[in-house]
Amino acid sequence: MRWSSVWIAAVLAGCYSYERMDTPIPAVGQDVSLDVTRGEAERLAPRFGPDVRTLTGRIVDASDSGVTLVVTATTDRRSFQAPWKDQRVEVPREAIEALRERKLSLGRSALLGGAIVSAGVGAAAAFSGGGSGPPIAAGGPGQTSQ
Repeated sequence: MRWSSVWIAAVLAGCYSYERMDTPIPAVGQDVSLDVTRGEAERLAPRFGPDVRTLTGRIVDASDSGVTLVVTATTDRRSFQAPWKDQRVEVPREAIEALRERKLSLGRSALLGGAIVSAGVGAAAAFSGGGSGPPIAAGGPGQTSQ
């Protein structure tokens, strides 16, 4: 694999953050993170473990009464994050304390892209063989040519 492919993939991956949503009902297919109430955490405990605070995943259905999402990660009240393998869950609207959408962070992505490009330029310069050190004399060290 060429290194340029790795750099391009990393830049395209970008950096994301979760920001409060402007709309009360998220769109189907949207990546979200939602904080649940203590009561909802207790209801979800058998499926996601005790003290779950945040569910992260993709919306598969949304209405005025709540959302259904495919959970890809959970975070508990101690901020321990655990990955999940696409488990579907319905959360009633009154059990949602905060709802955030995943957005591309242009500033962070630009910094990441700049760092990757700088590292690539530095690596190319280091390994191109164009060093500026003194030439080595013919015949090996300690010998001089006449």
